[in-house]
Amino acid sequence: MRFAIRVAFFLLILAGGALLGMRTIGVSAQSNPPNRQQTVPVPQSRHYPIKLLCHGSDRSWSISLGPKGPEKWERPGYPPIPLEPGAVAQEGAADSWIYRAKDTATGADVAVRLQRLACSEPNADKPLPFTVAAEHAQLGSFTGCANFAPELFPTEKQEDKDEEPKKPPPSYLSLHSKPPVAVAYHNQDGRVMFSRARVSRIVAESGYDLSLSHDGKKLLFVRDEPGGQTGTINEYDFDTGHAKELLRGKVRAPFWSPDDSRVAFLKFEDGKWQLWALPANDPLTVSLLNHDNLDSIDGWADTHILLANDLQNLVWIGDDGNPKQVLTLKEICGADFLPYSGMTIRLHPANSDLLLISTLLAHPPPDVPVDPKEHLASGMFLYEIRSKRRVASSVAGLSAKHGEWSRDGLQIYFSGFSITQKPATYRIFWDGTELKSYRPGTDLAIGQ
Repeated sequence: MRFAIRVAFFLLILAGGALLGMRTIGVSAQSNPPNRQQTVPVPQSRHYPIKLLCHGSDRSWSISLGPKGPEKWERPGYPPIPLEPGAVAQEGAADSWIYRAKDTATGADVAVRLQRLACSEPNADKPLPFTVAAEHAQLGSFTGCANFAPELFPTEKQEDKDEEPKKPPPSYLSLHSKPPVAVAYHNQDGRVMFSRARVSRIVAESGYDLSLSHDGKKLLFVRDEPGGQTGTINEYDFDTGHAKELLRGKVRAPFWSPDDSRVAFLKFEDGKWQLWALPANDPLTVSLLNHDNLDSIDGWADTHILLANDLQNLVWIGDDGNPKQVLTLKEICGADFLPYSGMTIRLHPANSDLLLISTLLAHPPPDVPVDPKEHLASGMFLYEIRSKRRVASSVAGLSAKHGEWSRDGLQIYFSGFSITQKPATYRIFWDGTELKSYRPGTDLAIGQ
């Protein structure tokens, strides 16, 4: 009997263990069900988190490449090109990307191909970490290197709301530009004014085609004689305070050469305005340079080449009177601007590829008023001769004309007309920033 009880108890224990094992197996099966695929995260491609400066080995170009993409394209002698970053695409290997952007001034496409590949430069101590190939639809293709430059992209700090907003630091252009030392202009009464070292003088009750010598000491201007059949080119010397007549006849548009040794001018002969010149120290010795019918002189490219136009073409004319280069005004002005007799064209003082043009707007915005004298709306633009890149420099609410470069080439001075204010002279930096009123009066000519 005792033996039977023990056997029954042993069988009961075995049955309980088997039941417990079956429950354990069931739980395990529910935790890891067969034939069910687990989700595994797939790595996503990301461009390198960068703050780089890309540049050519000759430093003829550079691109700031920030966390969002290309931000600015810079070239010596030209205003910087702001870029609007676009799409970023990984190219094949994990260490190569293409960054796309837009030229915000012209809408041209920009692409920057960045490879994490050692890039050697002449005279460099060690290779740079990235190789770059950049392309601008108007400027062309470029290759170079890139290096880390976090200092170009300062981190923005959250300011305390209770603190007063800090005044932004002066811009690079503000720190490196200088106002003109000597200028001539028409005051609001139409008189010819000459200002040098903050001393202003009335030169004449009337006159036009103002041209200042590069040393800022002498002013040329034209005055019509009674009857309007003849005129005179006059020279005012600021040091002596006296004016003298240089030339009499049907003459206009005098221009000092870059070294102030000669004066070019237009003279009406044989039914057309021809290009003439005279030595500054011998006004009686005049010579004919070019017999074509010209509308205006636009300055000097150097001491031996003049710029002039005939309302069809802009022509570089040498000492021998022959054209050295010709550009059509239609090509320069494009669809947004129109050539006319009152237009002015000025070559940048340090870059022979960059022109400043002031002329009529083909499609003036509603807020741009018309000139009170000519009843036309005018604007300005920059034109790069080689690339044919055209950038409008017009200012909202102003009809701008008679643009002039400062001697440092960083500033543009122009006559502005608004609906609410009298005509005056304004200044703007060559990148279109920091517009400000310069002085009352118009038709500014700059010396020093």
